[in-house]
Amino acid sequence: MTGMVKKLTCALGACVLMLAFAAPAAFALTRITDADDSRGLLDIHRVVRKHVHTPSFRIATYARWRAKTIWDEGEFLVRLETFGDAHYDYYALVRSNGHKMVARLYRDYKNPSHRDARRGSLVVWRPDGHSVRVNVPLRRLIIGRQRHEYMWQAQSLLTSDRCHQVCFDFAPNLHGHTETLPPDPTK
Repeated sequence: MTGMVKKLTCALGACVLMLAFAAPAAFALTRITDADDSRGLLDIHRVVRKHVHTPSFRIATYARWRAKTIWDEGEFLVRLETFGDAHYDYYALVRSNGHKMVARLYRDYKNPSHRDARRGSLVVWRPDGHSVRVNVPLRRLIIGRQRHEYMWQAQSLLTSDRCHQVCFDFAPNLHGHTETLPPDPTK
């Protein structure tokens, strides 16, 4: 009986160790802050990316806003580069329908003669009056062969009384942020 207890104790200890090392990877966190550098309600203050296989991007602005107030005036994008060629290959478009926020995933083709292809709806919600969060499952993206990372960048666009032409804000400002891809569970 004691041999069985020792085996179970060892197996339990191994499981605990595996979870201790796997949990941080599954819930990895990236936090990007952005300066107060754009006019209007949708000036990005911070973007937080959580999770690995289905990254969740929370875009927080300096100002409070409601879905109703940005309807037909503002939207957010999370742009994703997955082929390694400096072109953003996908984007999550987050916008208001006048009542709530909705999000869709699009494939962005390099060739301007190809229309961006809609890849389906995404889960989106408002954690508070300053932010929106969208989930982008990596399994829905085509990722280039031999890639070990992808790049992302958040963007807001607003047309309003303060932004007669479109006001843009990016986080990070110049280049996207690089994230390590999770291991493929099928290999």
